[in-house]
Amino acid sequence: MSSPVLVQVGKSNFTMPGFILINRRFFGSVIVVVLVSTVLTVALYVFQFGTHLSTDRGDWSGFGDYFGGVLNPVFALLAFIGLLWSIHKQGSDFRISLELLQRQTNSAEEQVNAMRQERARDEMLHVVKEIDSHIERILDSVVSGPGSINLTIRQMKSEAQRHRANSKAPLLGAYEEFVRYAKTSGSVVEAHVRELVYLIRQGRKFLEAHAAMHFEYTPTLKYYADRFGSLMDMVEDVGGLPADTRAFFTHIANS
Repeated sequence: MSSPVLVQVGKSNFTMPGFILINRRFFGSVIVVVLVSTVLTVALYVFQFGTHLSTDRGDWSGFGDYFGGVLNPVFALLAFIGLLWSIHKQGSDFRISLELLQRQTNSAEEQVNAMRQERARDEMLHVVKEIDSHIERILDSVVSGPGSINLTIRQMKSEAQRHRANSKAPLLGAYEEFVRYAKTSGSVVEAHVRELVYLIRQGRKFLEAHAAMHFEYTPTLKYYADRFGSLMDMVEDVGGLPADTRAFFTHIANS
């Protein structure tokens, strides 16, 4: 046997078989009351006047007045009770429909919010990828003078990492010259480094926005945070970023 279908809305439980059973009980009770009232009315008349069928229209008219006078109030009362029950049923149906609609609305709002969050995550990841792409182009920029061996900012980054890992190792003269030009306003090297610092700031800005929206850092974002953090050895020698920038990227990469 199939189990009753239960529709739960908020704190309301609405069982369809139980609801049908209530309808049957109500109408069954009405029919019983009508039958009992009719039988009692007829029985009382028969007990008082007997079962002789009269041929006088006046007797039949009196019987009709008696029958109607006794049963009409009963039927009117039952009709009034039925009306009240119908109003109550309609009110209950309306409340159930309203609660179902509210639940569907809440579900739709949750889906819309989930879609917005997913879109925000996708857009944020796209921006971080674009920032990383711009950084890669800058790292491939040649910063050595004409007629000398081509040296790129990427090589300067590697030299900074090498020196940070072993502070006793001597710095290349090219790196010291790179740092000096990077601090010289108006030089080509300074322009590249200034754009690099700006992009790192933007990367941090979007990662902070990601954290403010209570999103979990995906492995992809941790990867980009680690890439941004790998620039800190060189950029800290040049300057231009807050002191806690390295710690910020390291925290995300290791979270």
